[in-house]
Amino acid sequence: MALLLLSISAAACYLLMACSTGKKGPLTEPGTIAIGMAPVPVSLVSDTYVADAEYSSACAEVPSGLNNCLDLLRQEATRHFLGVLRSEYTVKQENLASAGVAGGERDGEIEEARSYARSIVSEAAGGLRVRGHESPLLKSGDGQHYMLRVLWIRDEVDYEVLTDLLARARRDDDRDLARWLEDMLEQRFQNSAPDRKRINEIEGRIAEYYQTVWQSSQPRDDKR
Repeated sequence: MALLLLSISAAACYLLMACSTGKKGPLTEPGTIAIGMAPVPVSLVSDTYVADAEYSSACAEVPSGLNNCLDLLRQEATRHFLGVLRSEYTVKQENLASAGVAGGERDGEIEEARSYARSIVSEAAGGLRVRGHESPLLKSGDGQHYMLRVLWIRDEVDYEVLTDLLARARRDDDRDLARWLEDMLEQRFQNSAPDRKRINEIEGRIAEYYQTVWQSSQPRDDKR
């Protein structure tokens, strides 16, 4: 079946927030927040899921200070990430499930299939154990907000979600879904875990990108 389960659209949109240079705002993936960070390189957009978070700098006005801000930003970024992930996987699963209902003739059976798809996708996405790669903690130009970007490597996320979905399909004796997921794992990963060398290479690119983000956020001495 030629459904593309794994692609969250990489089509980027211009943000409304202007950069300090006066140019248009950076690019970001659908589902992320316009927080004014440097754009995600095209190579990382294709290899990662992106989630942004922004929180009022008042979050530091507690005894735990910046640790409180980081906790809140991590929760917000994770919430956005899981929302995008659930939405993408659920749509693909709904399409697959609906296609298997007697020619799509009975609304009740189609809705039952969709409900099942949403349920198992939500469980799989909510149980992810994949590490997110955080940007430095940045402050907005006006000093009113803290910002954080988190990248998750697609290969790691997709492999875990697919294998979890397959286990749930087998548990529920959904043979058609299980067979399809087995085919997806074979096509994408050749039935083995993601290539560790490739993961390390992507992690290196993420680190380089965050170094660029950090350097571009630092005050510049304009004196000549």
